[in-house]
Amino acid sequence: MRSGRPALSLFAALCMAGALAQVPPDLGRADDQAKAVMEPMSAAAPDPRTDTLHVYTRVDAMPAPIGSPLAGCAGASSDGDGREDACLQRTKVYVRFIVERDGRLTAPAVVKGACPSLDRMAIACVERSPRWRPGMQDGVPVRVQVVLPIQFEPR
Repeated sequence: MRSGRPALSLFAALCMAGALAQVPPDLGRADDQAKAVMEPMSAAAPDPRTDTLHVYTRVDAMPAPIGSPLAGCAGASSDGDGREDACLQRTKVYVRFIVERDGRLTAPAVVKGACPSLDRMAIACVERSPRWRPGMQDGVPVRVQVVLPIQFEPR
């Protein structure tokens, strides 16, 4: 009497057992290599010697201006649209930017503004600022994000 499943012959069973027993010796090592490739990278800090895209917020030696940090503000003036009178009370504009590995200031953005005209003046100050001394991590210059408060005073 036959059941619904086909019977496996003794020859077929022996062939399957032989095929399973003949695992190539490299298979175990290849599997370990595949796991190593598929594992996520460690959460350790990136190496500043090779990583040029990472932007730090705290480093061993923070970036510092060479001379006056707001030397670019000397030529900044208001737009003259008459609306800045309301916002020209002792106010601060906080500007975030990146000090690159060569000291250039890039990607300025207002974090906390006072009014549109002062915000534009603060961005112009950062864009015209001279190079800074770059931040150092393990003795290597790295990219560092800085937030700088710029104080505006009426004259």
